[in-house]
Amino acid sequence: AESLVMRGDLALVGGEGERDWGYPGRDGKRYAPYALGQSLAEAPFIAAAVVATAPLPLDENLKARLRHAAAVSSNIFITAATAWVLYSLGRRLRYGPRVAAGLSLIFGLATMAWVYARHDFADPLTSLTLLSSVLLLRRYGDRGGRSDIMLAGLLLGLSLFAKYQMVIYCPVIWFYMILLRRQRGERGLSGLARDTALLASPVILFGLVDLGVNYVKFESMMATGYEQEASPWGGLSHIPTGLHGFLFSPGKSIFLYNPILLLLPFAVRPFHREHRNESLLTLCSAGITLLFLSPLYWWHGDWAWGPRYLLPLLPLMVLALAPVLRA
Repeated sequence: AESLVMRGDLALVGGEGERDWGYPGRDGKRYAPYALGQSLAEAPFIAAAVVATAPLPLDENLKARLRHAAAVSSNIFITAATAWVLYSLGRRLRYGPRVAAGLSLIFGLATMAWVYARHDFADPLTSLTLLSSVLLLRRYGDRGGRSDIMLAGLLLGLSLFAKYQMVIYCPVIWFYMILLRRQRGERGLSGLARDTALLASPVILFGLVDLGVNYVKFESMMATGYEQEASPWGGLSHIPTGLHGFLFSPGKSIFLYNPILLLLPFAVRPFHREHRNESLLTLCSAGITLLFLSPLYWWHGDWAWGPRYLLPLLPLMVLALAPVLRA
């Protein structure tokens, strides 16, 4: 983000004596292995910091620290926006304002979203875009607007633009759209093909942009930089280790870092009975996330606080607590 704002370049430039971040790419420069979405979200904050600090009598090191602080602050606003989207989704599912507001407050104040609002990770942005896609599809389910399907695809595409791994949610969101079509009595194959194209077109577009950015950085569409490291694949035999870590370990269990989710057993049945489509969406999202991440050696999210890679699931899991709040 800093390179984009200050140099109009994607390459990383470190100060004298600093560690060389990123991976070698085009023309011997070094590039970050991440998708570009988070950098673009942070760029306006860095630009504002550049403008604000330019006339001040500060040394360059302090100005750089202020630019970095401004960049990280972007996740504060992203997390707040996610809480607002969760409130809107709760209201669309016909929960009262107190229940919907309670869900938003639980997400923002009683889960690890509170912690990641102050860290420089792309996971809060993927949480926002994925949940927004769900909200738009739910709105389509209520009123049948095809524009909502395309907007949902746009938000889903933005999630891929923020983090490559979000591609695993594409079939889940498509399945959710099918459930909503059936709820509306729309069962024709031609209609399904049309709606699938509306949903998929923005996703494909953002996927192509991701590939183009990879080519600019590493002269290969399929290269991200991560391939220069040892493979993270631990194999199918590693699944029990990952599952145990996500659910029960004393270091990374999702329930240890989000204890409010211990109420889920009391909410699952009534939530499924009242909102079967959203219940299946949450279960499928959790299942595909665990199956995708558990075979990896770095299922734990490296040095992150808690199971960082499960952050996109948190809004949906908190939503399922609505029956408990209502009671």
